[in-house]
Amino acid sequence: MQKNNLSTGLRDLEQKLTALIAENVLDLPAGFDPESDLVRAGLDSMALMQLLILIENHFDLMLAEVDVSSENFLNIRTLSGLIQQRLLQKLG
Repeated sequence: MQKNNLSTGLRDLEQKLTALIAENVLDLPAGFDPESDLVRAGLDSMALMQLLILIENHFDLMLAEVDVSSENFLNIRTLSGLIQQRLLQKLG
């Protein structure tokens, strides 16, 4: 896959993930963007569990325990990158 296609795919994934989080997990503040801190936006342990279930159901992707880190869940951009990476690995 070309780098441009990966970049476009990542932006689409960021938008989709932001919408899913806003609709199902957190009341995102005004001005929230892909680099906004998820913990400051309200991501706590309960919201994290909801988000993991949402990712599993929506993307058919179960993240490993090692993937659940503050670095990967820092913001939408880092989380989207992780999801994209795992989906590409799943495809093979």
